[in-house]
Amino acid sequence: MGQGDGVAGADALVWRAAGEDPTVRAALAAATAVRGLEVVGAVGSTQDVARARAAAGAPAGTLVLAERQTSGRGRVGRVWDDDPRPGASLAATLLVAPGPSASLVPHAVGLGVRDAVAPWLGERARLKWPNDVVVRVDGAPRKVAGLLVEWVATGAADGGPVLLAGIGVNVDRRHLPPADDRAGVADLADRDVAPAALLAGLIGGLDAALGLLDRGPAALLPRYRAVSDTRGREVDVALPGGARISGTADVDDEGRLELTSILGRHTVITGTVRDAGAAVDGA
Repeated sequence: MGQGDGVAGADALVWRAAGEDPTVRAALAAATAVRGLEVVGAVGSTQDVARARAAAGAPAGTLVLAERQTSGRGRVGRVWDDDPRPGASLAATLLVAPGPSASLVPHAVGLGVRDAVAPWLGERARLKWPNDVVVRVDGAPRKVAGLLVEWVATGAADGGPVLLAGIGVNVDRRHLPPADDRAGVADLADRDVAPAALLAGLIGGLDAALGLLDRGPAALLPRYRAVSDTRGREVDVALPGGARISGTADVDDEGRLELTSILGRHTVITGTVRDAGAAVDGA
């Protein structure tokens, strides 16, 4: 593992210590889709660090985990704010080989993260299409984790692409004022979250979900649908370019969002999903 720069004091190295925990080492030894862990210090974005590692030839299965991420980003250029307190956020990027079902990598990674937080949140942890982990509080979804998947060319001999699966988890926001759209695992569980337990669960969850994906959409999607927060809901979707459509949501056999309304059926490949009637503010 690498320590990286920018973390002051050994007491701040929460994720480095977690990475050395026997439960995490055992999870890594048992995994096939997650093959190595590198813990870095304070970085702008784990996506950028992982991109550099991929360009240098790092193999698929490499998980880059930051003690602190200062310039995280989400889908379509949105900002992902990480908590500066040691261990209060988990920011990581996994290098993933695309495979024949590359379009479902976001779904698989989202499922893996959802399963990682389930020991604290149980069945309340659901997936908002395509891959946000949410828990409903007073009927409204609160984001526990967000994901960003990007393509990048590698420095490997075959020159093939790799996917950067960026993961941001709100671990503990109990010291912050309540937010309308975000919540931490510890907040919702009303108990502490041990970093090593969360990291071991993340490795195991990602490994299991990507293993399902290797078997094809028919293996992954039933499990994904079973924990979907979006299916069956009336939703509004903001599409790239500004158009908006509404309808009853489902997830088709290719992982796309399918909306049914009085105007017929509409298939959505990418867009911002909100409950019907909720404000669509681009966040």
